[in-house]
Amino acid sequence: MQILRPQSEGAPYVVLTTWQDRAAFEAWVGSEDFRLAHSNPMPKEAFDGEGGMEMHEVVLESEAATDR
Repeated sequence: MQILRPQSEGAPYVVLTTWQDRAAFEAWVGSEDFRLAHSNPMPKEAFDGEGGMEMHEVVLESEAATDR
């Protein structure tokens, strides 16, 4: 999981998670782990404005080359 803080004022925070599949995500949403993860709130400015959720599917993946 990554929580991205915006560089410009008024832009939204982004919470980025990666899941094996949709079923794994849905199982987590219904779990005790989900409840515990949401009991530690992010900074109040992360909740300014309306929230939303977007789902995306990976169609191409690349890793950075390492020096050898």
